[in-house]
Amino acid sequence: KPGERVALLDGELEVEAFRGARVGLPWSERHNGYIFRLRDGASDGRVLTIIHEPHCDIPKDVVASLPPADVLIGTGWRTRVPLLGGVALVEGAEAAGEVARATGARALLVLTPSKCRGSG
Repeated sequence: KPGERVALLDGELEVEAFRGARVGLPWSERHNGYIFRLRDGASDGRVLTIIHEPHCDIPKDVVASLPPADVLIGTGWRTRVPLLGGVALVEGAEAAGEVARATGARALLVLTPSKCRGSG
């Protein structure tokens, strides 16, 4: 749930949930986004902070409360549903850019839709 944290790998990795995208219809409950904090084990206490919200649909009050980030993982494409009045299912590059600017992210990893084949 948003606000919950868990420490893994003897405390080297911390994962925190935040209120993320509304996936589906406008009255659907929002899914979680995640903040990953990875300590490098060095004596300087350096922490790599990664924010992941694949739809980039983060409420403005949540964006304002996000910590400074080294990396943002989001989407580069926008998807709307015309039959539902143009409701956005995925916000896209513009929203990802806004979140990256707000968090000071030094890198943006863009998720894109693609086909995947597997066998075996």
